[in-house]
Amino acid sequence: TSTIIATLAAIVVWTGFAAFSLGTSWLPTYAGVSTIELSGFLLWMLANTLLAWQLQLLRFMHEAIRFAKITLIGRIVSVLVALPVMYVLPQEQRLAASLYTYAVFSWLSLALAVHEVRQAGNNPYDRAHYAAHLVRPMLMLGTALIPGALVYSLCSVTDKLLLGWYSNPADVAVFSLAGAVAGVALVL
Repeated sequence: TSTIIATLAAIVVWTGFAAFSLGTSWLPTYAGVSTIELSGFLLWMLANTLLAWQLQLLRFMHEAIRFAKITLIGRIVSVLVALPVMYVLPQEQRLAASLYTYAVFSWLSLALAVHEVRQAGNNPYDRAHYAAHLVRPMLMLGTALIPGALVYSLCSVTDKLLLGWYSNPADVAVFSLAGAVAGVALVL
């Protein structure tokens, strides 16, 4: 039940954010990004949100090797692929290229994570695991967490938004790449 509720909640929140972001000119203007770059970010964000839940399931199931394999693909391989892709492209296209590269690897990691959770003996999307009587208490608890989640989400992208406001998309791409490379060191 929790996986279905978490997935639906993530999709609802993402849809609202995507509709606001793509439906108004405020965010692209504020961040100094194009619609293509914003779309890449939105695709990456949805995949990462859904992936985070699957990784949480693997943690709960004490599946460290499966967790590490997915994390390596999502965090390290994506950066190793993004670097040469960004190198061969003109400066103006690097942010979009990095965002779409990260999005592709996040979706691949999500597919692998769902597979790994099933291989570990759990199928959280199976209707047999759904218990309607648990929905209301879960929604009550989850609703209380929304303000904190919004603040966290805002804090996690504010640096890129501010950099986009004061500079250009190319600088945001370099900054994002630097953060990703530093993230590789944290994983290792």
